[in-house]
Parts: sequence; C-alpha cells; structure tokens
Amino acid sequence: TLFPRMLFSLFMAACIPTSVSLITDYFQHEMRGRANSMFAFGIYLGVAMSSLSLLIDKWLGYVFAFNYQF
Repeated sequence: TLFPRMLFSLFMAACIPTSVSLITDYFQHEMRGRANSMFAFGIYLGVAMSSLSLLIDKWLGYVFAFNYQF
C-alpha cells in the first residue's frame, strides 16, 4: 500500500502547482480567488462523491454499476 501512495503524492506534487499556475494565467485578478477556491473544493467534492458511491453500492449492489445505462 505504500507504493500507490508514493505514486499519488508524486502526481499531486506535479499537478497542484501546475493547476494553480494555469488558474493564475487564465483568470483575472478579481476572479482568481474564486477560481482557486473552486479548485480546492474539488477535493472535498471528490470525497463526498466517493462516499456516496459506497452507499449506492451498499444499497443497490455492485452489479447495478455495470448494468446501468446512461
């Protein structure tokens, strides 16, 4: 379990500064704080969505995910 965590941390060490730099480049000064906060909120939204998917899996079973057509 240590190796995947190391890979994830290496990826995030490259991804976060690049993302913040892109936000700085593409957003005006007045909107930059909001854009950075939306980017940071994605972490919490991802955790919430993963928790929701665990509940859906518990209620409907994992087969539902493979049989459901969007």
